Amino acid sequence: TLVGSRPFQHSFPPRIQARIIKGDWDQNAVLAPGVDLDSRRDALDLMRGCLEMDVKRRWTIRQILDSAWLHDYPEKEPEDTPWRR
Repeated sequence: TLVGSRPFQHSFPPRIQARIIKGDWDQNAVLAPGVDLDSRRDALDLMRGCLEMDVKRRWTIRQILDSAWLHDYPEKEPEDTPWRR
């Protein structure tokens, strides 16, 4: 279970938007005190990859699916989907 704070925070909404645009986020919010520090570090790695501002370095879908944090979640399609009916 991962519980922490949102990476983009501020009491003034336009500042939140400015931080998102600049890629200025609080990585420590993910590492807030908790039971499973390794899981939080894995989640932080995933978030860093997804929020990377440099498009060439930003993680691909394959890298996301192969991340340590998603390691315990197998890739499988839902049984009941509209295209299977």
